Amino acid sequence: MFYSQRKNPNDEIIRSIKLFAQGLGNNLNIVILKKGRNDTLPDIDLLVVGSKNIKDELDEFLDSLFFKYSKPVSLSFFTPEQYKRLHEHPIIKKYREQGIVLYERK
Repeated sequence: MFYSQRKNPNDEIIRSIKLFAQGLGNNLNIVILKKGRNDTLPDIDLLVVGSKNIKDELDEFLDSLFFKYSKPVSLSFFTPEQYKRLHEHPIIKKYREQGIVLYERK
């Protein structure tokens, strides 16, 4: 008897976000995915720092993740200037402490 190998949807979500982020190039600074309890992904909770001109494309991409994986999607979006100014805000600190950096421009 053979068993089909099922892909982990969390791995697929992470891979999709990384590929999307890489395609945005210099318009994107950082993407952090916040994990749930026990390192799970009950939803897709992202902090994104980038230029304002990627916002529409980002929204479309997140809509596609919602429909594909049937998981709630939330986005905290900041321009680089806002992120720099709010770097120590509790919400941003929580993403950095509990999240996975999926993309960071060097």
